[in-house]
Amino acid sequence: MAPTAKRKRNYRKEYDEYHAKSVQKKRRAGRNAANSKLKPPKGKEVHHKNGNAQDNRRSNLAVISKTANRRMQPKRKPRKKWDMEIVEVATSIWPIVFGLITLIVILAKLHSDTEILKEKVRTLFDLFNSIGKGK
Repeated sequence: MAPTAKRKRNYRKEYDEYHAKSVQKKRRAGRNAANSKLKPPKGKEVHHKNGNAQDNRRSNLAVISKTANRRMQPKRKPRKKWDMEIVEVATSIWPIVFGLITLIVILAKLHSDTEILKEKVRTLFDLFNSIGKGK
């Protein structure tokens, strides 16, 4: 088997889309504040006993190993199957929706007669509905 090429991470994009958000900055500031209070040694982390990472009272903080801290983290809920199906359907029909919207805008600019425009829009929506129902 040939080794697969590893994709390079776009750190700038990653920062802009995730780490630069105000919520993430606030969380990072909370982690930094907790670390500066307790100064955990290498291999250890600060654990928030009540699970609230913004609560940096000394009574809520403890220094524990990284593995123990990972085990104590709240488990993320797996995505429900229907959530995944909605995402799949939305991503698969989005080009069609975009195309229909573009056609409606073009038709609106071309036709000054509103009745003709309404008729064409109804035809497009009928077509869209039949595609969505798998006909």
